[in-house]
Amino acid sequence: CFTMMPPLLHLGFIIVGVPYSTPGMLHTEGRGGTPYGATTVAGGRNDLEPAPEDLAIAEALGQRVAQIAQKLRG
Repeated sequence: CFTMMPPLLHLGFIIVGVPYSTPGMLHTEGRGGTPYGATTVAGGRNDLEPAPEDLAIAEALGQRVAQIAQKLRG
C-alpha cells in the first residue's frame, strides 16, 4: 500500500485509511485489517478465504470512502 501512495498523491488523490476506532481493528491475530487499507492474508498457496472480520473492515472502509466523497462533493 505504501509504495503506491506517492504516485497517487502526486496526482492529487486523497488517501483514506481505516481508523482504529473501526470495530475489529484492534486485534492480535496475524490477519489483515490495517490502518493502511482493507487487507487480508491469503496464505502461502493463496488458499485462505478472508476472515469475516476482515470483510467487515473492508465494508467499513467502503462506507468511510463514500462519506468522505459526499463531504468533498458538497
